[in-house]
Amino acid sequence: MDLQFTQEELDFQSEVRDWLKENYPEDMRERHNNSPNGSISREEQMQWQKALYKQGWAGINWPKEYGGGEILKCF
Repeated sequence: MDLQFTQEELDFQSEVRDWLKENYPEDMRERHNNSPNGSISREEQMQWQKALYKQGWAGINWPKEYGGGEILKCF
């Protein structure tokens, strides 16, 4: 069994990391990480979902026939 990531998977991983560095606000990250239940405000959730949508990552694990991105199975 080969458990190594493919180059496509490694490229996507790098893309996500770079995007998060640029687009996940530090103050939101801190509130999310320091909250007892990991919650952020409804407004922040909406802001975050809009950012994911703009990037093409909303519903990324949903099947394409339902409007999703049908991401690689390993993610």
